[in-house]
Amino acid sequence: MKLVTMEIAEGGKARESIGAVLPGGRVLDLAAASHAIPPDMVMFLDTGRPGLDAARKLAGEAEGGRHEACVRPLAGVKLKAPVPRPRKFIHAGRNFHAHLKESGSKMPAQIPLAARFASTIIGPDEPILYPKITSQWDSEAEIVMVIGQRCKYVPREKAFGVIMGYTLYNDVTARDIQNDEARGGLFLCKTLDTSNPLGPWIVTSDEIPDPQGMELIGKVNGFELQRQSLRNMIFDIPHIVSHLSSMTLEPGDLISTGTPEGCAIFRPDGAPHLLRPGSVAEVSSPQIGVLRNPVVAE
Repeated sequence: MKLVTMEIAEGGKARESIGAVLPGGRVLDLAAASHAIPPDMVMFLDTGRPGLDAARKLAGEAEGGRHEACVRPLAGVKLKAPVPRPRKFIHAGRNFHAHLKESGSKMPAQIPLAARFASTIIGPDEPILYPKITSQWDSEAEIVMVIGQRCKYVPREKAFGVIMGYTLYNDVTARDIQNDEARGGLFLCKTLDTSNPLGPWIVTSDEIPDPQGMELIGKVNGFELQRQSLRNMIFDIPHIVSHLSSMTLEPGDLISTGTPEGCAIFRPDGAPHLLRPGSVAEVSSPQIGVLRNPVVAE
């Protein structure tokens, strides 16, 4: 099942809801189809397995012709980040061998982690602003795990069981700030406005039997910069989730995989592939879909 957060225009006003993507380019407004389903993704995930089962049942009924009043063309709604207001958004870095080599980084003793902020998250097709304070705006393709249950001290062999689904993520980075502590360094370079696109939807875990085998692709203006399998992560998905569960993880928490090699700044031919106003950044995976965002001047 593919789950979205969407903005629906009705009577001159817009409301936010969650939906299940149906075949034929349609989407079921789950909250409209059942008052038991909240319109907010984190609140929905708080309902746990019963909520997911109810959503699957409604989606199946809609495919069979029921709930027609709650079904809309997917192109007729505005997709938002699937989890626009996560409780926690945790970014993993330096997690592919070739990326360590190209960036001149040392092998970390443990997965490097950092926090992201909900205020920087945007959804599919929303514009990435080109900040006035950088001249090296770069794209980083990643996949995000969406936690589906409250948990702590999760053994690695049970880690996949606490992941509700997966979505795509672009960790847009101001490289000239990243290497300049006086201008904000590693913290500010990845937390500027609109620098964390997510989407286009969450693909639930039951549809991805081999998450570690997912392929991740990054493009700018159609030019492929990155392509790598998650099998080549240094710290795999179960390790990251188990390690992070030393603190309580909650439904709707987001955890990224880190990015593979190929980012523009590290390529000999990379300068033309840095983001500029007018660029289009894409992150994709055959198992999930395509996250596409245009770049506009701030």
